Amino acid sequence: MGIGFPKPQRIELPKYLKFVRQHPCLIKDCWKRTEAHHVVFDGQGRTGSKVSDFQTVPLCEEHHKLFHQCGRASFEFQFGLNLYQIIIDLLSEYLMNKEIA
Repeated sequence: MGIGFPKPQRIELPKYLKFVRQHPCLIKDCWKRTEAHHVVFDGQGRTGSKVSDFQTVPLCEEHHKLFHQCGRASFEFQFGLNLYQIIIDLLSEYLMNKEIA
C-alpha cells in the first residue's frame, strides 16, 4: 500500500464568486446572465474534488454547457480565449477593488 497525496484544500470565496457573476459572459456579444464557472486545468481533476473559487470565469448557462461538451482546450481555441490569463485578470481586478473599498 503506497502513500497517497493529501486532497488539496479548496478555498471558498463567496464574495469573489459574486464579483465574477457580475461580469458578462466571456463570449463576445453574449449578454446573458452569467454564473461563476470553475475551471479545472490539466492535472487538477480528481474524483470528488472541486477547484478553489478563485479559479472561476463568467459564463452564461449555454456557454457553460458548451465548455463541458467540447473541453477546455477546444473551448479556448474555438473562442480565442486564454483562461489562465482571464483568471489572473479577474483576480487582480478583484484584489485592486477590494483594497480601495
